[in-house]
Amino acid sequence: MERLRNICGLDINKKDAAALKDLGKDRNALQHYGLTHSAEAVESRAGAVLDFLLRFLDAELLRLLDGPERESIEEDMLRVRSGLNTIEAFVNERMNRLRGNELKGTSNSVLPCSVCGQWALAVIPNGAHCHFCVTTVSAEDLALAFQELEPGHPANGCPHCHASTLACFAFMDGPGEEMHYCFTCQARYSLEELANCGGMPLAP
Repeated sequence: MERLRNICGLDINKKDAAALKDLGKDRNALQHYGLTHSAEAVESRAGAVLDFLLRFLDAELLRLLDGPERESIEEDMLRVRSGLNTIEAFVNERMNRLRGNELKGTSNSVLPCSVCGQWALAVIPNGAHCHFCVTTVSAEDLALAFQELEPGHPANGCPHCHASTLACFAFMDGPGEEMHYCFTCQARYSLEELANCGGMPLAP
């Protein structure tokens, strides 16, 4: 990724780079330890990477090939595109079912899953559960993911339960109002509530 960016000058966004990195971790874990995530999670991640790779091939590589070279790989490309369509159909069907059932009316308590990337991670006391890939994530792991702390930076403490699991984000998929949320006790605070003493959390 660094060579493509720094030497070739390609603009690869953070989302695509993260998808490649996550799938690489899955591949290594699968080789050494067996499957560490559900098949649904791996399939969702693989779909995101395939989508990036196809866009990359079309925009950066295939257009540079001459006729015979390009024709020689068209059959392979059709097979890969078919696989991506199958994955996307699976993801869409599963997410549509979840939106009409388990996730119905939960826009103020659902986040993007740190494992599969789908907006199906429903918060619960002391963590969250993803209805897409059936992964349960601890409050501590969620706080680290959503606070995006620098090494050595202290975690945010909750004024209510005092656990270091307070993070700031918006629940809705799209324009949503950011708030402070504790992944341990589920306390919620507006940005103004916790900014009245120089940015330090208020006492309960």
